[in-house]
Amino acid sequence: IRRRQLGLTGGEAAPPASPRRSVRGPRRVWFALAVVALVAAVGLLGWRFVYRRGATMTQPSGGAVVQTIRSGTLDLVLRSSDGSLHLGRNAFTIEFRSAAGACVDVGTVHGNANMRMPGMVMPSGMEVRGTTEPGRYEATAEFGMAGAWPVTVEWNGPAGQGSVSFQGAVQ
Repeated sequence: IRRRQLGLTGGEAAPPASPRRSVRGPRRVWFALAVVALVAAVGLLGWRFVYRRGATMTQPSGGAVVQTIRSGTLDLVLRSSDGSLHLGRNAFTIEFRSAAGACVDVGTVHGNANMRMPGMVMPSGMEVRGTTEPGRYEATAEFGMAGAWPVTVEWNGPAGQGSVSFQGAVQ
């Protein structure tokens, strides 16, 4: 048998070896398809993450009223797209209004929301930014748990200096 495999049989030529199909070609094609599918899946997931985060971070200028707090002659109106604050990342609007209901420019606004629990404080990382409309401010915060979050908003500007503290209900 070995002689036959080596083609050493008495004068007969060994049968021609059958051409082997290259396995590399199909493997390369499947590998390339897998890489393309993986890149497409990662791109789609990344796009959805950015789109969803952008969708929750932007909202129409109005929104439903979450809460209204009176501070001296000003009403601080907290608004969100659905009229509530939720567990996780939130985008909302803070408006300062006069008794007549007009927006009032209060200048620089700072806010914080910290849930205090025995032995620890859970910060929300609240950020407040001015908008192009005087008296309206965009805010973001990330609430790590549901409950009543103590919120403090401070301002200093054309309408004077002030602050207000209230409980923000997070669902």
